Amino acid sequence: MDLPYALDVENNRVDPAAVPVWLQAVRVSDHGRKPFIYSNPDTIAHCLKDKNFAEYPLWYAFYRQHEVPANAGAWSQWTMLQYTDRGSVPGITGHVDKNEYNGRLER
Repeated sequence: MDLPYALDVENNRVDPAAVPVWLQAVRVSDHGRKPFIYSNPDTIAHCLKDKNFAEYPLWYAFYRQHEVPANAGAWSQWTMLQYTDRGSVPGITGHVDKNEYNGRLER
């Protein structure tokens, strides 16, 4: 299964009004599939509070290992959770991001 594209929004100075325009551009380039919004708790709190963003799946960067990820902004749940950028994988030198998928595989 190929994942949809993702719009990476990680800066608290992002203009929230620009995000829907970017999302539409990403969606068009991925043949109409809804892209993920990849973001973190601080950026969501400052820039992604609009309930309309919840129609897009959330790829949530949440590295607080001893806390349960809270619901984020407009989203009642996340689809992907990036829980570390310090993971390891056999055959790869250095750290890698590790993620958890909260969904089902569709074919």
